Amino acid sequence: MRSAAPSDPRPGRTSARPRAARRQISDHIPLGQPILVGHHSERRHRRDIERMDRLMQRRWSCRRWCATRSGGPTI
Repeated sequence: MRSAAPSDPRPGRTSARPRAARRQISDHIPLGQPILVGHHSERRHRRDIERMDRLMQRRWSCRRWCATRSGGPTI
């Protein structure tokens, strides 16, 4: 059995983890909540938005990588 390299995304596992992590982050931010400038939560809100964006980008790059490896349509 060949072991996968650590950088190889696995369609069943890797794409689900960023989605679950993004949902966990967004659970404490109400939908449509603006960043409260000057509020003590401003830094955390900005950091969480950045983390959610990175996780979404990682998920899309995983999908593109898997599509090119399988010979399917590119996204």
